[in-house]
Amino acid sequence: MPNVSIGKMGAIVAEVRVTKQFKENFDLWAADAVESKRWDQDEIEGFKKLMREFELADGPDRLRDDLVHYTPEGVEQPRAIDDPKKRFEYWNDYFAAMAGEIRSRQAMSAGLALRMSQPMRKAA
Repeated sequence: MPNVSIGKMGAIVAEVRVTKQFKENFDLWAADAVESKRWDQDEIEGFKKLMREFELADGPDRLRDDLVHYTPEGVEQPRAIDDPKKRFEYWNDYFAAMAGEIRSRQAMSAGLALRMSQPMRKAA
């Protein structure tokens, strides 16, 4: 059972622990989402709450428990991811990939800015 603490407004909130790298990747993704105006800060806070209460919490998948997927052959398959470690792994992989793209974009921008700041060479 996860650690439980009393959150704002007296609500019981599961305490979720993630790796330092997960937090760094999530924070970079969130900052980029807000900066680019794809999300606002309130949406990020709501998403964090959803992640803590559902996606990263122990126990069965409560978000997708009633969703199904149909294969091309018409076979119904449940969409729930009941293994909390697997849910964490999927989110960890997602935020790592997104953070990698953001870091690459930042490195390219920094390289372009550096090149633009240097004087142009005359052709020989």
